[in-house]
Amino acid sequence: MNAIVIPRQEAREAFNEAIAHGVSTALLEQDTSEIFTSSLGNIPPNTRLKTKITFITLLKYRFDDERKITTLTIPTYIAGRYGEAPREFQGATSTDVRKGLSIQIEVLESDRIQRVTSGTHDISVERLSHSQAAANFEDLADETPKTTTSIALVKLKDGSTVLDRDFVLDIESLLQDGLEQPKAWLEIHPILENHQALMVTIPPNFFMRDTENGSEGEILFLADRSGSMADKIGSLKSALQFYVKGIPLGRKFNIWSFGSGYQSLWPKSVDYTEENVRQALEHIFTFDSNMGGTELLAALEAIIQSRDTSNPCDIIILTDGQVWRLDETLNLVQRTHTYSQGLVRFFSLGIGQAVSHALVEGIAKSGGGYSEVIPSVGQGGWEDRVVSMLKAALTRHVGSLEIDMGSQCKPYGESMSPADLRYLDPFQNNRVFALFDDATSLAERGFIEIKTCTADGSGISQSVPIHITEKKDTTLHGLAGRAILEDLERGRSKIHLSAARPQPGSYEEQRLIRTEAEAIACRYSIASKWTSFFLVGLKSETNRNVSAIANVTHVRRPLFSVPPVILGGRPRSSEPVDHKYGHESRHNHCMRRRAPYSVQYSMKALTSAQVVTSTSQPNVREQTVRNLLAFQSFDGSFDIKDEDAEEVVGKEVAGAICSATKKVRALANEGLRRLRTTAAVHRRLAATAAVLLFLEKNFQECKDLWELMRSKGMAYIRNHLPAGLDETTFFKKLEEDEAEDSGEDITKVIAQAQKRRRYS
Repeated sequence: MNAIVIPRQEAREAFNEAIAHGVSTALLEQDTSEIFTSSLGNIPPNTRLKTKITFITLLKYRFDDERKITTLTIPTYIAGRYGEAPREFQGATSTDVRKGLSIQIEVLESDRIQRVTSGTHDISVERLSHSQAAANFEDLADETPKTTTSIALVKLKDGSTVLDRDFVLDIESLLQDGLEQPKAWLEIHPILENHQALMVTIPPNFFMRDTENGSEGEILFLADRSGSMADKIGSLKSALQFYVKGIPLGRKFNIWSFGSGYQSLWPKSVDYTEENVRQALEHIFTFDSNMGGTELLAALEAIIQSRDTSNPCDIIILTDGQVWRLDETLNLVQRTHTYSQGLVRFFSLGIGQAVSHALVEGIAKSGGGYSEVIPSVGQGGWEDRVVSMLKAALTRHVGSLEIDMGSQCKPYGESMSPADLRYLDPFQNNRVFALFDDATSLAERGFIEIKTCTADGSGISQSVPIHITEKKDTTLHGLAGRAILEDLERGRSKIHLSAARPQPGSYEEQRLIRTEAEAIACRYSIASKWTSFFLVGLKSETNRNVSAIANVTHVRRPLFSVPPVILGGRPRSSEPVDHKYGHESRHNHCMRRRAPYSVQYSMKALTSAQVVTSTSQPNVREQTVRNLLAFQSFDGSFDIKDEDAEEVVGKEVAGAICSATKKVRALANEGLRRLRTTAAVHRRLAATAAVLLFLEKNFQECKDLWELMRSKGMAYIRNHLPAGLDETTFFKKLEEDEAEDSGEDITKVIAQAQKRRRYS
C-alpha cells in the first residue's frame, strides 16, 4: 500500500473514517519541524507489519582549512521540553521492542575520506566496493557509467543501542580543488511535463567578506541556566570562557542568563577592559542550572531591547534547546535581523546529546548567523567549533548577492527559495532552489551568473555552468518544495515579500499561504504543517502482511545514503514538562561578590592517526592550548612565570616556553631599551612572542583553536614594538634564532606528558 499526500485536515478525517469502517490505515503527520507522529489503525491480529519511511535531507557541512567536515545527525531521542507540547503530540506513546536501535550507514566515495568519527556512539568502520550508477549530482550529469565505488560502511560497535541520545556522525574529507566553488544542477521531472528544478550551491568563501575582526559594536551572550542544563553546565562554562577570552579590544560585551526569568551581569554592555573581563570570568565560574524553566522567548525580547541600536550587534545563544515555542522564537529572531537591516545577527551553540536542531540551526538561519552543537565537557574535541563560532561573530557584516538566470527564464510562479537572497547565510554552505514549468532557455544558456557586493559597493561576478542530470528524477524537486514550504512557514516567501501582501496575520494572508503550501506539498509529496501522508488499505479478516510505505520520493543514492534503519528499543517519548520551579523576577541586574576564578579541564590521550576512527577524543595538544588560554590577558598579552606554567601545562611544556621567552628577551633587548615602558611590558612582549612562535611551530594541526589567541597576541606586539621595528622583521629574526637552537622536539615532550598522564 502506498501513501499519498493530501491536506492535513482531510487526511485526519479520512484516517478516522477508515478506522470507523474497519479498514487498515496509516497516517504520518508533522507536529513540529523536527517531530513527526505516525498512527496505525485496524491492524489484524498476528499481522507482520513493516513501515518504511524514505527521508531525504541535505547534510550540514563546514569547511576547516583544506578539509570539509560533513555531519549526519539521526534524531532518535526527544528530550523533555519546557512548556506545552503541540496538541497532536500529547499522549503519543511507543511500544516495547527488545532489540533497541541498530544503524547501518553507507558513505559513498570513501576514498576521499580522511576519517569518520562519532562523538555520541562507539562505531566500527569497514571499507567496501560497491556497484553504483550514480553517487552524486555530478555523476547524474555524467553520461559515463560508473561501475564501482568505494564505500565506508559504518555500524554501531556493539550492534545496537538504546534510544537515549541522537546519533551524530562526522565525515572528514579533503577538498579536491582548494576552495569550494559555486555549482548548479538542473533536474527534469519524470512525470510532470516540462517541470524542472534548479539547485545552486554557494559556499561561504564566495561571499565578499572582510575577514578582519570588526572593532565596532557589541557582542551579547545569552546562557541557558534552566533545570534541564544540569548535566551540561560544565560545557556551558567552558564555552563562555573561550568566548570572553577571544573578544577583541574595542568591542563592548555583556553576559545574560535565563531560566524562568532572566538577568544580566551589567545593565548595559561595557567596554572590554581587564577589570570587566575579570568580573565576567568570575561571574561565569558561579553558574549553575538553578534558574527554573526555559523561557527563552522572553529573555530574547529583553536582550534585543537592551542593545545599542546605533551599532552592529551579535548575539550568541548557548542552550540545549529543550523548549516547545519554536515558531515564536524563530519569528522574533527573523524579524529582528530583517528590521535591523542585518545590523543584528544571531548565533547559537547547542549543548548536549539531545539538542533541538530545529531551534539551534533555525536561530542561526533566521538570524543571519552560524550554529554549532557540542557534547558534554568531559568528551572534549569540540573547542575548535566554539572558536569558529566566535570568529564568525567577530567578522564584519556582509553585503548583497544576486543570481542572474537570464531574462527569458523565470521560476514557476516565482517559486524560488529563498525568495529574497538577503536570507542567505554567509557562514554556511547555501543552497538556492527554483522550480520551473519550462527552463528550456536556461538549459540552452548553460550557465548562471552570481554577483556579490560588499557594503562599500565593490564586488565580483562569476559564471557557473549548469549540470543537467542525465536521467529524470524528483530528488531536487522534493528538496526545492521543502525549502519553499519552510519559507512560507517562516514568513519570508514571495507572498510575504509582495507589495500586494494582505494585512500581516490576517485571514486572507493565512488563506493564501495555506493554498500555496498545500499545492506545493501535494505536487511533490511532502509532509508539512499543512499536509500529511495518508494510507488506506482493504478490510481484512485474515492474517496477512501489510507493508505501509510513505514514499516521499525515489532515492537515487545521494553522496551519503542511509539504508532502511531498523528501529527498536523503547523510544523516549516526551510528555509535556511543567517544571515546578519558583519564578524569579522578570529581570535581575546581577553583580556578585568576587569568587575565585578557576578553569576546569579534563585530559585524554592523543587522537589516533588512523584514517578511520571510531570515536572522537580530546588530545594533549588541544589541552595544552586550552591551558595556555588561561594565561592570556584581556589585551592579548601573555605573562607566564615558571612556577605557574608548570602547574597548568606541565613541567616539560612550561620549560620549552620559558626557555623560548628568555631567548626572545635577549634577542629583543636592544630594541626594547628604546621603549619608555616598564620591565613588566618587556616581559609580556617577550612571553607573548614566545607563545605565538611555540604554537606556530608545534600546533599547526589544531590551528583553529588558537587563531584568535594569535590575532589578539599579534595586536599586542604591534602596539608595543619600538619605532623602526615591525613585527615581520621581529619574528623573522626570532625564527632564525630558533632554527639555530631548536632544543628538544616538542612532539617528544608532549608524548612524554601523555605517557605519564600528568594532566587531570
